[in-house]
This record gives sequence, C-alpha cells and structure tokens, in this order.
Amino acid sequence: MNKPTPFGKKTFAEYEKEVNDYKEFNLKSQKIELNLTGDAKSVIKEGKALQKKMISAYKPFIKLESDFEKIYNRIQDFLGETKGLTQNAEAIQKQANSIFDKIEKQAKELGVNIADIPVAKQLDEIAVDLEDNITDIENARRQAKDI
Repeated sequence: MNKPTPFGKKTFAEYEKEVNDYKEFNLKSQKIELNLTGDAKSVIKEGKALQKKMISAYKPFIKLESDFEKIYNRIQDFLGETKGLTQNAEAIQKQANSIFDKIEKQAKELGVNIADIPVAKQLDEIAVDLEDNITDIENARRQAKDI
C-alpha cells in the first residue's frame, strides 16, 4: 500500500490521509457555513421586520414636517404683520395719552370734572385697551420666536 500515486511522490496511504483530512476540513467548513447561514437568515428576518417598523414610523414624520412648515410660515407671517401693528399701536397710545393729558390739564383749569368729558373717557379707554393688546401681541411674538 505504500505505492506512489499518480498525484505526486506520496504513497497511497499518505494521499488517502490527505484526502480524509480534506473531507473532514470540508465537513467542518460546511457545518460552520450552515451555522452562520442560520444566523444570517435570522438577522435578515429581524432586519426586514425592523425596516418595516422604521418605514411605518417615518411616514407620519413626513406629514408632520409638512404641517410644521405650514405652521412655521404662518408664524413668520404673524411676526411680520404684528411688528408693524405694535409699533402703530404704541404710537397711537402715546398720542391718546398726550391728548388726554392736555384735556385733563384744561379741564382742571376750567374746573370741569374730567369724567364728564366723553372724549377724555374714550381716550383713556383706548390707551388702556391698546396697552393690553400690545402686551398680548408682544407675548405671542416672544412665544412665536421660540418655536
């Protein structure tokens, strides 16, 4: 049995041992591949399930992003519109207070009760109301800027 083989100078016994070692190695390799294939299939399955969940979770964000953009644009419009309004309101309020002060001074000089002058009462009311409106708008503007 120690005859040389056509594959080289080894004897048939050495060749047979080499073939058996290769078969054993090949079987181990296939066993490892089978184990890894099972693991890979499991990971692929989990990955696909997770991917579906992620896509499902992402879909509402697209709508939220669109809604946010609309809200953001409305906030920008609000800020633009109200900036001029508060400046105008402050100017009108200042004028109302100034005219009220003049009427009050003249009423005192004439001995007239300021409460008996309807326009003075209206000026005072508009100044107070504008102050409240300015405060509300400025608070809303601060909140809008924080968004």
